[in-house]
Amino acid sequence: MSLIRNNLFAPRAFSFSPQLLNKLAAERFSDFTRGPSRFDFPVHSIVLSLQKSVLDRLYHNVVLSRILDSEVKVATPAEALRLGEVFTGIQDAVWAEARTPAESLNINSYRRSLQREHLRKLIGLVLRDGGAPEDARTLARHNLSTLRGQLQGALDKTGVQMPLETRAHLSESIARIDETLKAN
Repeated sequence: MSLIRNNLFAPRAFSFSPQLLNKLAAERFSDFTRGPSRFDFPVHSIVLSLQKSVLDRLYHNVVLSRILDSEVKVATPAEALRLGEVFTGIQDAVWAEARTPAESLNINSYRRSLQREHLRKLIGLVLRDGGAPEDARTLARHNLSTLRGQLQGALDKTGVQMPLETRAHLSESIARIDETLKAN
């Protein structure tokens, strides 16, 4: 979990220099059957695709069920990876900026995309009864409630400067959480 948290979901996980990004480009040979396409490298799509594939795997019903079952298959309960650790660990890494906002809070575009995807996963667990263990659904609801408080605290904190994109993202995230908690 620490490998994923520190290298895929950490705030500085994808810090590319503008010089590098400007040197990346897609192949320019046109394919007349597909129509027009981008010539620049779709960095946001590539990063989110990588992060999303890991989130999809971690929050897959079978994986969640196996983690739940593994808790009773070890001799010492402290050795087991627990669902609570998975849910809390992922959320703490994905929403690190909102947990302890400093004097300025700027959530970059990579992070906002990851956070939206994480929110979709939690909302999906809470609203759908698609075979996920009940403990996972309960933890998803708990994480949403906790996250809502953190986001509202970040927005309400006086003296914190944040770009409009960050403020709008946090407000929209709170609205989605509220809709989910009311719906169920």
